[in-house]
Order: sequence, then C-alpha cells, then structure tokens
Amino acid sequence: MELRPYQQQAIDAVEKGWDEFHRQLLVLPTGCHAAGTPILMHDGSVKKVEDVVPGDFLMGPDSQTRTVLQLARGRQTMYRVFTDKTPPFVVNADHMLSLREGRAGKIENTPLQVFIRYGSLRKKRQRLWRAFPGTADIELMSFDVMRIEEGDYYGFALDGDHLYLTGDCTVHHNTGKTICFAHLAAREAYQGRHTLILAHRDELLQQARDKLEAATGLSSALEKADSRAYELFGDSLFATKPHVVVGSVQTLGNGRLARWPKDTFNLVVIDEAHHVLSDSYRRIVDHFGEARLLGVTATPDRGDKKSLGAVFENIAFEYPMPVAIKDKFLAPIRAKLLPLRIDLGAVRTTAGDYNAADLDAGIEPYLKRVAEEVAGNVEHRKTLVFLPLVRTSEMFAALLRGQGIRAEHVDGGSPDRADILARYAKGDFQALCNSSLLLEGYDCPDIACIVCLRPTKVRSLYQQMIGRGTRIAPGKDDLLILDFLWQSTEHSLCVPATLFARSDEECRQMMDLVAQGGGGGGEVDLLDAQADAQKSREETLARRLREQLRKKARMLDPIEYALSLHDDDLMEYEPTMPWHFLEATDKQRTSLQRFGFDPNMVTCRGHASAVLDRVFARSRLNLCTPKQAAVLQKYGYDASNLTFDEAKKLIDTIAANGWRRAM
Repeated sequence: MELRPYQQQAIDAVEKGWDEFHRQLLVLPTGCHAAGTPILMHDGSVKKVEDVVPGDFLMGPDSQTRTVLQLARGRQTMYRVFTDKTPPFVVNADHMLSLREGRAGKIENTPLQVFIRYGSLRKKRQRLWRAFPGTADIELMSFDVMRIEEGDYYGFALDGDHLYLTGDCTVHHNTGKTICFAHLAAREAYQGRHTLILAHRDELLQQARDKLEAATGLSSALEKADSRAYELFGDSLFATKPHVVVGSVQTLGNGRLARWPKDTFNLVVIDEAHHVLSDSYRRIVDHFGEARLLGVTATPDRGDKKSLGAVFENIAFEYPMPVAIKDKFLAPIRAKLLPLRIDLGAVRTTAGDYNAADLDAGIEPYLKRVAEEVAGNVEHRKTLVFLPLVRTSEMFAALLRGQGIRAEHVDGGSPDRADILARYAKGDFQALCNSSLLLEGYDCPDIACIVCLRPTKVRSLYQQMIGRGTRIAPGKDDLLILDFLWQSTEHSLCVPATLFARSDEECRQMMDLVAQGGGGGGEVDLLDAQADAQKSREETLARRLREQLRKKARMLDPIEYALSLHDDDLMEYEPTMPWHFLEATDKQRTSLQRFGFDPNMVTCRGHASAVLDRVFARSRLNLCTPKQAAVLQKYGYDASNLTFDEAKKLIDTIAANGWRRAM
C-alpha cells in the first residue's frame, strides 16, 4: 500500500529522530471532506463536516460511537466520487477510501490517489460500502472518481478503528496512522529486529494486524487471552519468531509480562498514546525499557505535552485553536471578567481536579449574585451554563428566571430531556443549565455565551465546556465567556486565557488584560489579548536589546531574531520534553555562533534546537539570514519575508547611503 505524502514525511521524521531520541510521539490528525459534507452523529442527527468539533460522537459502521479527538483542515486537489447508489460526494486526494471486494471481502482502507493508479480490472473489483445503523446489513456500491479543482477540506481524528458514516451511510476512514507504524515495524523487520504493537481494544488489535499485512506483507503473532505469542519466542532452534507481535495491554498486565524477556523487542508502539500515562501501560513500557518507544495520538495541547513529556522525549505537529479561529474555522472568543469574587479555598482536590461536592457547596452562597451578573451581561446571547452538580444546576436555572431570563435545567434523568433540548435549539428559551450532560457530543451551533460555574484544573475538560460554543453559525459574531474572580491558591485553575496561552507568563498577561476590560463593554477578544500581551513582551524585550547594543562585540540574541521574524512561538518558547531542559550541546553552540548568535543567550537545548530549526527552514526557502534580518531591523525594516537577495540589495543601498536609511 502506497504512503500518502504526509505519512512518508511522518515516517522519515521518526526515523531521523531515532538518531537523537529513544522515545518519540507521532501525531497525525487528518482531513478529507469538502465543506457541506453531512456527517452522521451517533444520535442520528447529521452535521456538516465543518461544524464537527472535538468531543462529538460519530456513528460507526458497527452502530457504536467514534469520538472526535482533533480537527484538521487544509487545501488540496479535490475529487468527486460517483456511486451507483448515492449522490456524488467530494473528498481530497489524501482521503482514505474504505473498500471491499465482495460482501465477505476484507476491508481495505486505500488512499484515493493510490486507487486512481490501479489497473482497470482491479478498479472494477473494488466497492465502496454502506452500513445501516441498528442492523448488520451492508450494501456494496460501484464507483468512479473524477478530479476537480483544488479546494478546502475538513476532517478530524477519531478514536477506535477510525471508521465512520456520512449522512448517506457510506463508510469512510479518516486517518492513516496505522499505516505509518506498520511501515516503521516493517523497517525493523527488514533488519532482523522485533516490534511490539500495544492496544487496549480488540478492534484496534485486529486492525493493526490487518493493516500490517495489507501495507507491508508482514504477518504478526497475537498476545491476547488464549493466543500466546510468547511461546513462539522459546529457545528451540526450530522456533519461528515473528518479527511483529500485537499485544493486548490487559493480557500482558495480567501476569503474562513476566514470560517475556526484557530484550525481546527493539521497538514498542502504542496506539492512542495518551493511555501511556496509565499504570498498566507504564509497567509494560518499563519492562521493555531498552526498546525504542513510539506513541501515536491526536494532537496534544500544551498541558498534554507536559504530561506526555514524562514518557516521551520528542513531539510534533499541531493545529491550535487560535489558528482555527484565524482560518474562520471556529468563532472568535471574547471574555469578560465579572466583578464577583468566589472563594475556592475550602474545595479539596480529588483525582487531580476539584471535588464536585465541595464545589457545589462552595459556589451555592454566590449563586444569587452570579445570576444577577449573568442577567446583566448576556444580552440576547443564547447561553449554556455548566455547574458542579444537578442540584445547583436546577437552583441556578430558577435564579435566572427570577432575573427575567428564560432558563431551564436538563440532566440525564430528565424525562423530557429531548423536548428541552429541541426547544432550546429552536430558541424557545435563552439559557440552559446542566451539570455534565452536555460536555460531550452536544451540538447547538448558535450558542454564543458560556458560563463556567464548574471551575476545573483539567485543560481538556475546560476546552470541552468552552467548545460547546465555538461553532460558527449564521448571525453569530463570536462566543462570549463570562468568568469570575476565582479565589484559589491553585495556580492550575483553568481560565479563558488557558485556551490560547503558550506559557504561564502569557496566560497571566492575557488575564490582566481581560481584567482591565476592553472597548466593548469590558469584553476582550482573546486573540487581541494574546496579540497585546505579545506586543507588550516585544516592547520589553526590544528595550533590553537596545541596552545590549552598547556592547562592543555585537552578537545576536535569539529573542531579537524572533522579534525580527514576528515569530511568536519562538519568542515565547517554553520547554516541554525532558531533553528540552538540558544544556545546549557543543555542536548547537558552535552552529549558533556560526550564524551570529550569542550561544549564552539560549535558555536550554530545546531552545537552541528551535532557533536552529528556524534558521535552517528559512535557508531552504532562500530567505534572509539572521545577520541580515538583524541589520535591517536596526534600520527599521521588516525583514521577515525578504529573500536573501532582496535583503542584500537593501543592505547595499543603506551602506551606499552612509549607513542611513534611504528616504
């Protein structure tokens, strides 16, 4: 099976990384559908692909849920697919077609751009298929594809086997990460080495085995229940040791691990790598501690990176929320800090987050004043409120009604739950209060205000709550978050700036700006707050750099370089992986010096790597050098997008003018 371009790039990046890292993380969200493509939700509703958000539950061909983990978006050559049973649909060139040869045929998930290169006879044998929820029925479809113009595509990364249904019940596959680690396992096998692929669900185990064979021709042994792969690794000279073992975490954790010598495997692969933080996975990883470790997951955020950094040494690829908003994929987010102090001092921590019962008791005395503040600030916005428990949710809905806001409560035990949600969607009332019912999979795009009265230290939970309002909808300009002056000794309390901030310092600066309010009645756009915090930091850094100009031996400061490129990520660099925190290597320091940098100004090995990565990337694009950028910045020129030749010509002009900027 031929690799997609991004898959090949990912494999090459991992292979290159082995030279330096022992434990790596591979992150592969993907895209596939044209805007407007209907995606079937598990509750039977249909949502346009561009409206799908993390936490949504999609329908799988087995009628089970597939959870959206991460969004993706891009632009590529698009193809129109025609079938004999459904209307045509449009996908990108990298889309993975889920194909069968006959009703009992094995499912093969094949990249579209591979399919179009098949011979005519092979193409005729391939069928798309439909699965109908609640039944075991499938329907095969003949199909053909036609190349059309370049266009935008939208998609997502899913858990499980990555199969899901569009609105007409056609089965699709959304990611190619299994193929990536299959090829990496094959590379190990070709060198006579052994790989263990770990998963925690039966379908993932079988999928890994099937994809390994389809993609590389390699068969594998199974370590699960009555399948005892360890017996194949005995001392007998006649034993055939498989190069790949696919293992159940549960089986290995139930006493089977001791039967495996610690040096059996050269590579251990973990599908859905966020599970590696659990004790069952860690025991296996520690047992095979000499093996290289590869984790595969959807895109982690800053908090996830630091958690996974306890295991992995290298991490890559992101599509962060600010970029999605700038791409008009999500609604702009505004925040307003209401002048009400809520004391969380007596709230205990349970399993890493605030205890729900303590929160419930802690916020109850403030609910009446909170209702007054909310009523005075929501205006016409459709509002969703999260509270710790059902009791306070019911209470708060009643208090909002007392303030003239049409509000209702809903929970899992509400006999008229479907009716309440339907009336809320239609706009029959303005505010809906809940505890945790609507955290995942709930879709109401015109929600324009989130009130989070369930404070949390868990970033993913906070993102889920806010994510209920980030969808774009007609007539909706933005999402407003109403926040409060939470009084807590915990520094890990999630606040609106948590969604965007690249560092704790930037988060504090952004929340200071939110507290000061803006021109829109005290509301502050979070992207604007981030930009203002960045500008303030740039000005502070620029002052520091001007003071350094007095030095005789003038060398570049990496922050000065980041300033000249307007590179926020480099300027706000924060180490996450363990190796990032180490001192820069001699080789890095020599390279930095060669490019004109003061190596003493890099903060750590990760910082040095980030600076050099930018330099090399710009060199490949023939953009100006760090020294050229520094000279031009000194004379007030923006050199961020100038080529080497353009920068040279401009510097020559300045020199010819007596080292004065030309008027």
